[in-house]
Amino acid sequence: MIAYTDTSVKGNITTISYVLMSWKGRTIKKESFKGLEDKSFQSEIDSIIKLLTYCSKKNYKGVRIFTDCKNIQLMLDGEIKGSVDISYLKHLLRLTESKVKYKNRKHNKAHKLCYNHMKAIENRMNNT
Repeated sequence: MIAYTDTSVKGNITTISYVLMSWKGRTIKKESFKGLEDKSFQSEIDSIIKLLTYCSKKNYKGVRIFTDCKNIQLMLDGEIKGSVDISYLKHLLRLTESKVKYKNRKHNKAHKLCYNHMKAIENRMNNT
């Protein structure tokens, strides 16, 4: 399976999304959530954790996850150190035998889902 994750941050509003697909491109699961963090990097990690939690519950193994946050892959590969604890992310990756790879945003299938969720939240806030 392959998956795409993404985050949108605007002001103090954050949305996180993921799309899980079969190797042939059939959508298995897609979700978008209002994020808890107002920091883009932590939210990117949260989106992958949400995806891997779902995969773990379904006993899905070997998911190739694409993110548009290159620093996550660099941290996982040990090429850079960060101030964010990624030990739980590493645990879920081992548990599900999955890998994270960087992919440019224009190829990220979760980006539109995340963007649309952000617009919906903004519209609700403007109509109240």
